[in-house]
Amino acid sequence: VHTFHGLHIDKYNKVMKYFYITLEKILSSFTDKFISVSRSEFERLILKLKLNEAKLILIENGIDIPEKLEDQISKDKLNVITITRFDYAKNTLLLVNIINALIELNCSARFNFKVIGEGEERFKFEKLVIEQNLNSSVQVFSFTENIEEHYRDSFCYISTSRSEGLPLTVLEAMSYGIPVIATNVVGNKDLIQHGVTGFLFDLTSPKSAAEFLIELSNNNNLRGNISSNCRKLVVDKYNVNIMISKTSSLYNTL
Repeated sequence: VHTFHGLHIDKYNKVMKYFYITLEKILSSFTDKFISVSRSEFERLILKLKLNEAKLILIENGIDIPEKLEDQISKDKLNVITITRFDYAKNTLLLVNIINALIELNCSARFNFKVIGEGEERFKFEKLVIEQNLNSSVQVFSFTENIEEHYRDSFCYISTSRSEGLPLTVLEAMSYGIPVIATNVVGNKDLIQHGVTGFLFDLTSPKSAAEFLIELSNNNNLRGNISSNCRKLVVDKYNVNIMISKTSSLYNTL
């Protein structure tokens, strides 16, 4: 069994793309089942890798569902959280453009961005924050086991990814009832129904993400509705027990 958690081949040159796709096609001859963790990735695997659909099975990611507690949102600034790897796929540098768009819209003072993670582009991100005088709007944290505290006081979650499988951090944020603003890419768009469980924006339009942040901050009823909707979606469909049951059933069948 081979599980795809996101097909990140966009970064590589044509030779590497050809090598990667050829290797997957060869390995497919020795693989009984491929697991895709999202519907849009399932469709992309058929399109890009030309995998035999009969060998593919959709088993969406699942998470442990936290107890729903009252929001502990800061009244001074609204915390916008992202949990990331500082690399090409997660595209964390796009946050700088979003913050600058908020500055142009005279709304940056409302928000504090909490960026949690490690990776090869962390230094570059922190350097940009300093060079563009964004220190008052950004806090950078290393990975921590006590991530719940960050979720509990978050007004919104933001994803800047270029591609995903089915993003666990987005699922986790939604399970706490945190609205999500995310790039309209594979994986994210499986979870976010625009205007219902969050907002989707184009990779080339960071200003749209800034405008959605402002819209949420101006409309408590909208945020409340989205919070309820995204929590319900994860509870009903993305509980880890559902994923375990489907995976166990597949292995038993094989």
